[in-house]
Amino acid sequence: MKDCVYKSIWIILPIVLFFLFSYASAQQKQIRSKNAEFYESQGLAYLEKRQYDKAILDFNKALKMNPADAYAYQNRGRAYGEQGQYDLAISDYTKALEINPTYGDAYFNRGLIYHAKGQYDLAIADYTKALEINPRGAGIYYARGFIYYCKKKYEKSWADVKKAESLGYPIHPKFLNDLSMFLEQGQRKSKTRSSS
Repeated sequence: MKDCVYKSIWIILPIVLFFLFSYASAQQKQIRSKNAEFYESQGLAYLEKRQYDKAILDFNKALKMNPADAYAYQNRGRAYGEQGQYDLAISDYTKALEINPTYGDAYFNRGLIYHAKGQYDLAIADYTKALEINPRGAGIYYARGFIYYCKKKYEKSWADVKKAESLGYPIHPKFLNDLSMFLEQGQRKSKTRSSS
């Protein structure tokens, strides 16, 4: 009988220990996750206050605890972008997109950085991808339309700007007038060339 009890203990004990360690491990992960959320939340607060160095430190802490957090990468990218550290921002947005390929804000924000760097084609590609994810993104249409304006692609610019306006994005009347004027000039030149 004692032999049977001892054998049972040696069979049951490892199972109990396994579940206890598994539970402890799960609890530890949950604590790390909550700490990462705390640092990410605090980083966002610093970001709103324009305290970018402090925000970056907190996002670093969050990412150390949860390196698969696309939102922390995206938000740290915003902080880097605000500091003019464009390459670091692009790197963080790219990492966020590797983790979550459907993260529209990361495409949009990376597009803003490409725009700031004068890399218009890359910006257009990112804005287009963001619009595939969020086809009602008025600000995204406006941003892409503005780049088309910079590239003197006035018809595409007009289409995007008017779409942004139809979705409720406020367009400055002077910009609309200038765009309309350039669009008309382009159409007149096109008609003159085709009639020659």
